[in-house]
Amino acid sequence: MLQSLKKFETYLLHALDGEVGVVEDCLFDDERWTVRFLVVGTGKWLIGRTVVISPAFVREIRDVENRIDVALSRKHVEESPESASDPHLFPVQALTGRSIQAIDGEFGNVEDVLMDRATWTIRYLVIETQDWWPSKKTLIAPDWLESNSWREGRLRTGLSREAIKTSPPFSPKYPVDRDYERKLYQHYRRQGYWNREAA
Repeated sequence: MLQSLKKFETYLLHALDGEVGVVEDCLFDDERWTVRFLVVGTGKWLIGRTVVISPAFVREIRDVENRIDVALSRKHVEESPESASDPHLFPVQALTGRSIQAIDGEFGNVEDVLMDRATWTIRYLVIETQDWWPSKKTLIAPDWLESNSWREGRLRTGLSREAIKTSPPFSPKYPVDRDYERKLYQHYRRQGYWNREAA
């Protein structure tokens, strides 16, 4: 199941003994494109402190309640670090709004990021293309980006604008299932990540 990380920013974090704060962002590893930490704002409880929590402690994600339960006590959360020191860790919010470029010009901006909840791997960037093509959103996998191009302020991909324009449309109203993913990867003539990971 894929999770919108933009939607995560509204989720409450609950420890074993009560609510501890709100998810404000996520930190991802830009080499492996995995979410390594949740950034949690503790509000009035810890006088505005922000802490980082590893997904390893997540027990359950409750979408109906916009809530994430973690296997930590409030005391453990209080003792959690305020940041993570790793040169490859960056906030997911640093991706949103970035322009994205095909081999023959720009075609949209990053609107959201979709993560695989089973592995905490970022599978797709949701691209809004309305300034170029009316009412179209599309998905781009991180594997299709030039390495670290996003750090320069613009994401570059080796795909053509025409290929992107004719790709299977994406709607956040519908779940991304394996059938859709197969069509997407076949359109770009790429091997599906599920085949690579199984190998």
